[in-house]
Amino acid sequence: MSKRKILFVINQFFKGGAETALLNLFWKLPSDKYEIDFLIFDQIDLPGTISLISRVPAWINVINIAKDEGKYAYIKKSVIKLMRLITGHQYFRRSAIRFVSKKEYDVAFSYGEWFSPALVAKHVRAKRKYIWIHADLDKAGFIHNDVIRLQGFFDRFLFASEASMESALCKYRSLRACSSVVHNIVDEATLRKLAEEEIELPSIIKDKPIFLTVANLRREKNHLRQIEVMKELRSRGHDFIWLNIGSLADPVLTMEVQKAIVHAGLSDSFFLLGAKDNPYAYMRKADAVCVLSDHESWSMVITEAKALGIPVIATRSSGATEQLVDSVTGLLCGFSVVEIADTVERFLSDNELQRRIRNNLKTFDNVSNINETLEILLSDHRSRNLFVFDDINYQSGARNSNLLRAEKLRQDSEQIVDIFSGEPCRDESLQTTYRILDLEDNIAFRALSIPVSQVIKNSKYGNGIKLIRLMYAILVRMRVSDWLCNLVLRNSLSEMMERYETIWVLSEASKFREGISRLKHPQKIQLIHTDYAAWRNQSSWTKAITSHDQFLYGKYDEIACLSEKLREKFCNVYPQLAEKTTVRSNITPIAKIRELAEEPCSCEIPDGFKIITIGRMEPEKRYDRLLQAAKHLKNLGISYHWFFVGGGILYEQICQQRNEAALNETVIMTNTMENPYPLLKACNLMVLISEYEGTPVTIEEAKALGVYVLANDVGGITDQLSQKSYGMILNVNTPECIASAISEIIIRQNGKQI
Repeated sequence: MSKRKILFVINQFFKGGAETALLNLFWKLPSDKYEIDFLIFDQIDLPGTISLISRVPAWINVINIAKDEGKYAYIKKSVIKLMRLITGHQYFRRSAIRFVSKKEYDVAFSYGEWFSPALVAKHVRAKRKYIWIHADLDKAGFIHNDVIRLQGFFDRFLFASEASMESALCKYRSLRACSSVVHNIVDEATLRKLAEEEIELPSIIKDKPIFLTVANLRREKNHLRQIEVMKELRSRGHDFIWLNIGSLADPVLTMEVQKAIVHAGLSDSFFLLGAKDNPYAYMRKADAVCVLSDHESWSMVITEAKALGIPVIATRSSGATEQLVDSVTGLLCGFSVVEIADTVERFLSDNELQRRIRNNLKTFDNVSNINETLEILLSDHRSRNLFVFDDINYQSGARNSNLLRAEKLRQDSEQIVDIFSGEPCRDESLQTTYRILDLEDNIAFRALSIPVSQVIKNSKYGNGIKLIRLMYAILVRMRVSDWLCNLVLRNSLSEMMERYETIWVLSEASKFREGISRLKHPQKIQLIHTDYAAWRNQSSWTKAITSHDQFLYGKYDEIACLSEKLREKFCNVYPQLAEKTTVRSNITPIAKIRELAEEPCSCEIPDGFKIITIGRMEPEKRYDRLLQAAKHLKNLGISYHWFFVGGGILYEQICQQRNEAALNETVIMTNTMENPYPLLKACNLMVLISEYEGTPVTIEEAKALGVYVLANDVGGITDQLSQKSYGMILNVNTPECIASAISEIIIRQNGKQI
């Protein structure tokens, strides 16, 4: 069996919690199973830091890109930073890009949230890409913008703790379906061996209690607050020593802390020892380890202290609350000076508490399932699908049927299914179930989906956006609008989509069709949900957007129609595409529909014969013609109630037309219903008289509930109603003929002939 090829990428590899966790992981991974490249793209000499590169196992290939640059590395780093500030894009040394461009990996990790993951996202070829987070994304101030901006390039986000993951998901819902927890690893055997080394403590320490903080001097570690805590405890009469081990690479903050120590009169008890190669020997001598950061995802120091049996006092960060049980395996406190001081004082004053915590830590176990979790991630070979919606929020039968198709792929085939929407998703249930990518920050593209008049009138759109929308309206009529869509889309969109095995385009009018047709790697499937032959000639707009479809669909691998009848009509238009044109029927969740139909109805159901029409109130649905048919039925003296279920742009207009026709008592308009199935089941007849259709989902729903259907002969409806027991096909679509057919059905049903 060949070894798996893995890439880890990090910017620098100095001693720190996340870096130590990675080093420990390297030592735990078996060399006979993995071939690992470890690329460090920005390691420069920093005073007061300790490099961990020399401690990496010899079998791992370390690529230290800046190794031989010396002081020139500072210049390169400054130039790259300046270019990022000017352009907004992250640049890397060419040697780093050259290295990864020559290789292909099974799995690539961008390790850390404090630098841009663009190198892995855009330049690495890998079957799976993961980004490993070690901080709270919702709190930390050093999170690189690209971590979220480039999320679509990564298969999963790995978090160091459950609490850190949940806090991130509250802020970034799009990550919910693609996040996992992998706790940091501690190499306990090496840890205990290092802890036994002899060290020389400051001579001022005699028999005083020792508190130890191991944290590089950074703002979020809040050494300044520690000084205030010690000052408060000194005023209460407590005498102890506080040792601080960690890099002093930030000269400005170091000077602030040193001045604060002197100002607080703590020069004889609060010590900054700087970075130490072996902090564990100090940890072994400490009475307690203090982790008092503003936020921590999963503190390596807490894990290491627990492994050595040393009590921990920690602020209630997301990681600490998961790592410690208050008063059992450590002490948790608030973030204020007084709250911390009270907790430290409690620890100092209670010997029994100290003893109990130490005894409880003897049973410490460092997350035994970490390797198993990693193995699952490394072995993930599921096929990736991307379902492309122009607007996932737009309620329609096509939208719902495609979500059912996506769910079937996920459950039956165990494939990965992500959703892309041109508009940000507002459905929380979908956000929980699927990973949803969108163009929320691309205002120009989103404006193309909005009627030009609304964009012009809306003050939230600038003049530039309004000009683009006007230009798009003109170009659509000139049949050359595709290039503008691609222009306002981010370049990264096509790069991100290349990562999928299959792209499903779910609308024959999608603005993404042309861009997706140019993708090289994925299989491209276009779903046709309507009677294409009729729809393409419906208006000047449909004629314009379909004018190049012969060539566009030639670049697709499959064009899927909903029925054999619709496939036949499509192939009559494009016979050269017949070989790649297939039938993929809508999926109808019959059991679910019948279950929902048993729920209480949200509207009153009258006695007598009941008719129902379900659909968006748009011109092609011809509600105006249905009102005329309803008027004819009333004039014939036929007793009935007709429910119009749905909302849409014509809702108010249809309401007015109903009132003018004096049909208020017979035509009941419900607007959109969350669950229309109880009402549908209670009706005797469903009527659908559209100008064009595919294979309407509402017909399948009516069939599932045993409701007779009257529909005109468009799209694939003849396939759906091939059995006469399901319904009647109307060949002449006039109000008089509709009324006549309904009258006949009422007579037949009352006569028990159906």
